[in-house]
Amino acid sequence: MKNLIGLVLLFMVTVANGQCIDDHRYKCWSKVDPVDLSDFKKVEIDEAFLPVQGQFGISYEVKNFEVFKKNFNKNVKNIFLKRSSEVDTARVKDMKGNLAFVQLQFDLAEIHVREFRKKILLNRKKLLKGFDFLENLQEETLTNFTNEKRQLIEETKNGANQEVLKQWKDDIASRLAGMEIFSAWNKKKIKI
Repeated sequence: MKNLIGLVLLFMVTVANGQCIDDHRYKCWSKVDPVDLSDFKKVEIDEAFLPVQGQFGISYEVKNFEVFKKNFNKNVKNIFLKRSSEVDTARVKDMKGNLAFVQLQFDLAEIHVREFRKKILLNRKKLLKGFDFLENLQEETLTNFTNEKRQLIEETKNGANQEVLKQWKDDIASRLAGMEIFSAWNKKKIKI
């Protein structure tokens, strides 16, 4: 349980104009551009903590008349927080494997972001009454992601149990594919 302390830092970051442009602060989720060593701060991490710690966030921006939209995909972003993601390169024996495990967590976050986009679309009429609905939905989404991420870390023994890890990889890949319509790249109207 000590290893989970400091592992999850989730908060809302507002991205200007709803665009997700990678910079020195964050990296947007992409199926073709995974996290790499340059996305982490290199620091010495206490032995009580994991040597690689990825931090994730959900940002959203919805304006007044967007309630009539048929697609909220560009309004919600899944971001990797570079400033608070750390790696102790001296302690990591399998850098490639550790980075792949952090990417798997980022992929898991993307599933929850896509669910967030879907729920906004399904409940867009609630936006007419104000944006409290979005704040509550974001909190619910972050809580669900945090719980499932903890389960992933525990069941795979932080990515060390390869058999269980493969099951998680397959499940996450399947879930992502099943929600492709809610990916940030889909600009088409969504009919539900």
